[in-house]
Amino acid sequence: MAETYLIGRAASPGLAIGPVTMLTAAVTRRAASEDPAQEAAALRAAIEGARAEIAKQIKTIQAEVVDILEFHAAMLEDDALAVAAYEVISVGITADRAWRLAFDVEIACYRDAEDEYFRARAADIVDIRDRVLAHLCGVDTVARVIGGSIVAADDITPSAFLAADWSHGGAIALAAGSPSSHVATLARARGTPMVVGLGPLSWNGQPPALALVDGDAGSVIFDPEPETRRLFEQRMVAANAALGAGADRPHR
Repeated sequence: MAETYLIGRAASPGLAIGPVTMLTAAVTRRAASEDPAQEAAALRAAIEGARAEIAKQIKTIQAEVVDILEFHAAMLEDDALAVAAYEVISVGITADRAWRLAFDVEIACYRDAEDEYFRARAADIVDIRDRVLAHLCGVDTVARVIGGSIVAADDITPSAFLAADWSHGGAIALAAGSPSSHVATLARARGTPMVVGLGPLSWNGQPPALALVDGDAGSVIFDPEPETRRLFEQRMVAANAALGAGADRPHR
């Protein structure tokens, strides 16, 4: 591919270079019964399993993550969100399809909200939807990220971010997303550069191999030319040197 330069919005500062990992939506399948009562029971068990999983995670992780997971737990405890799914199940729709249909409506409402704070919560609703689907289908739907890679996607859920190892570098480049999202909060806490609002990432079947992410300026360069990469790497060296000098300077 030719070098592609995109401008978005800065969500977490810093510079990063790495191979591109494209996140795609997980597809789940399950063996469903034809009994609405059994399907409703399966959904209740999956919701309870997701709640228990979150409660267990809350006991083992840092403060900024606890706040996010408590938000997810509160959403799962809101019975109103599940009512629509149970109603659809009662007329013969499977539990997983009913849950997806109900949450897709909720996700669309969040994405269409005028307030950016609510739009930024859409990724959390997707996360909650997929967590319950994982329990229903007995599979792990969280996308896995290779350490040190540049994650390119429409959006990314908090669970996908937390499942990745960011200690080896890496960054996030999103077609949509928001600086107000919970993932942006996590990225800033972990020092992971992040750019959102890049617009459609359309590669015509040939995704880029490498990307340069400037989380300060809010820009991403896919498949950079050798000279572009060289200059960017010089900037990274200078930025790391300045950061090291600041750390070594005695405090008064």
